[in-house]
Amino acid sequence: MADPNERAPTDERDGPGDDAMRLIERLRGLRATRERARPIGLEAEAMRVALEQDRRRLGAAASAWAEAAGAALGDLAHQTRPIRVSRGVLWVEAANASVRYRVSAWLRGGGATEVVRRSGAGRLTDVRVMLAKGADRGANPH
Repeated sequence: MADPNERAPTDERDGPGDDAMRLIERLRGLRATRERARPIGLEAEAMRVALEQDRRRLGAAASAWAEAAGAALGDLAHQTRPIRVSRGVLWVEAANASVRYRVSAWLRGGGATEVVRRSGAGRLTDVRVMLAKGADRGANPH
């Protein structure tokens, strides 16, 4: 009976490092391959178009906000900033808690309807105000 640890006869071409080379080649076959670099022209163009649409949408909404809020709130409107339009909702950032409170009251009292009306048909459905990041929240420190 043959010894299980004994190596089978090999070709004369096998040398001392051939087992290592076969192992390396086998491992190379298992290696994860990288995707080849793809041109990003189409993706970049799609992103550019989406950004342009967002800019136009926010631009029209920001104009409607400036007209309506500027007329109704006066200098208080300068402490707000339209930041985005998402699903037909214009989000406005207020500089601090008291500005947010007063703007929110104006919006509930008909200001939101006025901004939506000035923005044009189908562009906006609502306006919401939020406190700016890092703004004074008006909390009592004591």
